[in-house]
Amino acid sequence: MVKLLGCSIMEREMDYLIKKSRLDVDIKYLDCALHAFPEQLCAEIESCLEYMGNTVLIYGNKCCAHIEKVAAEHGAVLIGAGNCIEMILGPDITGQERYKRAFFLTAGWFAKWYLMVKKTLKWDRNSARLNFGYCDRMLFVDTGLIEISDREIQDISDYTGLPVEKYKTDLVYFENLLLNALKNY
Repeated sequence: MVKLLGCSIMEREMDYLIKKSRLDVDIKYLDCALHAFPEQLCAEIESCLEYMGNTVLIYGNKCCAHIEKVAAEHGAVLIGAGNCIEMILGPDITGQERYKRAFFLTAGWFAKWYLMVKKTLKWDRNSARLNFGYCDRMLFVDTGLIEISDREIQDISDYTGLPVEKYKTDLVYFENLLLNALKNY
């Protein structure tokens, strides 16, 4: 059985693809709040790999500074993307000039918004607006896996001071990354 270790931000997408492709895998998700503490995230990944053995990591190579080294030392396979946004959209989309000042939210980031922003980062409205000050908008990466109400979108927009738009896409790119990583397992 293939072992997967991933961020809880990608849980909906992973669970969907595992079911769709009927993959025989054992998956463990780490708390997404660890992203606020990259060294702790890397240490937690390394700790998991020590007892899991060969594993496919559903983490981007930009999630923590030493993730490629940790993966190599433990025989783990990285999925092959910079972060969760690139896992879904690919690097060509996020690198486009028109999206340089956009902050992308996956379904997982949207669902865990208040956990990350209020509880983990402890940002009030003013802090959120300052920290997202470089952005001109937020783009919700809508894969159709969760239903987001207009009220939820408005709440995040009010909190950050940024308009929130939907960016409709599918999971084809992510599915290909996952299946290729499983081949290299």
